[in-house]
Amino acid sequence: MIKGERKVINLVEKLLKLDKGIIDFDNVKEIEFKRLSSKIGEPFVVEVRGLSGDRYTEIASMMFSGKGTVDAQKTFKVNCLFALEAMVSPDLKDKDLLEHFECATPLELLKKMFLPGEIAKISEEVGKLSGFSDNVEEEVKNS
Repeated sequence: MIKGERKVINLVEKLLKLDKGIIDFDNVKEIEFKRLSSKIGEPFVVEVRGLSGDRYTEIASMMFSGKGTVDAQKTFKVNCLFALEAMVSPDLKDKDLLEHFECATPLELLKKMFLPGEIAKISEEVGKLSGFSDNVEEEVKNS
């Protein structure tokens, strides 16, 4: 038996011993926004989750032009879509919340509640939770 082959078999054996539910996609993070916390007098915490590769790629592809280059004008829209898709709490689709803030859509509410930089921060965290980060390549090299 080849040394590398044994390593693969050991990994397969370990995976077969795992509870199937343990590898479910459940990356979730809480992000506090100090500006909004000061307005409501208590921590304003947003809960976001990672996205599947298919969904992440589908949204990310919207920021490219027909020539395959990043269209800077579309970046904010893509950040908004990442935030809306990944936000678990608060639920920006909540009818009462939309009515209270006089917004017709969750996108309109997101833009009313959060500053562009805050939306970018949410989008960045969604990327990290979805497995995209600056140090992914480094982590792979070091393993």
